[in-house]
Amino acid sequence: MPAGLQSNRRFRYDSGGFETIWEHGYRIMRTACCAALLLWVAVTSGCGPVVGEINQEGLTEYHAGRYIEAIGLFKTALRKDIARPSTLYYIGRSYVGLAEERFRRGNARMARRNLDEAVYYYDRAMAAFPNYEEAIRGKSRALELRGEYDKALAAVKKSMDLLGPSAKHKITIARQYEERGDFDNALLAYRQATILEPLNAWAHAEFGRFYRRINRRDDAIAELSRAYRIDPKRADVDADLKALGAWPPP
Repeated sequence: MPAGLQSNRRFRYDSGGFETIWEHGYRIMRTACCAALLLWVAVTSGCGPVVGEINQEGLTEYHAGRYIEAIGLFKTALRKDIARPSTLYYIGRSYVGLAEERFRRGNARMARRNLDEAVYYYDRAMAAFPNYEEAIRGKSRALELRGEYDKALAAVKKSMDLLGPSAKHKITIARQYEERGDFDNALLAYRQATILEPLNAWAHAEFGRFYRRINRRDDAIAELSRAYRIDPKRADVDADLKALGAWPPP
């Protein structure tokens, strides 16, 4: 076999995990390009790039599925502002994305390490801004991926004690019960979400979709139709109602 092909089969271990030599070289090249772009901003503007600009570049990498590059950029931003909650949250979210990718590739060991990192950065984000709901939900998701459902549920309940109940919190709890197969408690939590915020179209839509998943068609149509009547755009239930043969809604 040609030497070039052999080298592409070798694996290199670094802080990001295992990758082929080619993948490592490509990642280094992309990171260098990002650094060059930031340097260009610094030269043309007469100062270093601000945190917001670096975070924006990191989000571009994140949405393209290039999580390692995104993490590198977000950490660069973090060195400029060590306590900015949004940057800490973005790092946590990128580690979760990287973990999900590695689970799909069968690299569960490194995926779990990435989830540990995600929880660490989510905790820092919440320490900087205790009311950071996205970070709370992000941490819960990371714990779920680790299979630590009780801890995930406890994290959301603890935040609810601090912030007070909301439809978002109740639906996060409902989803965790649902994933565990506890449909009775899931139904109760979904219902509580709609009671807490009766004019929240999204909450009614999520309740309706839950009913649909457990094959309670009439209840699903009732909740989805209610969501549509409250706010058709936010509810976004057209496809659900059409699939149930209930379009236009009664």
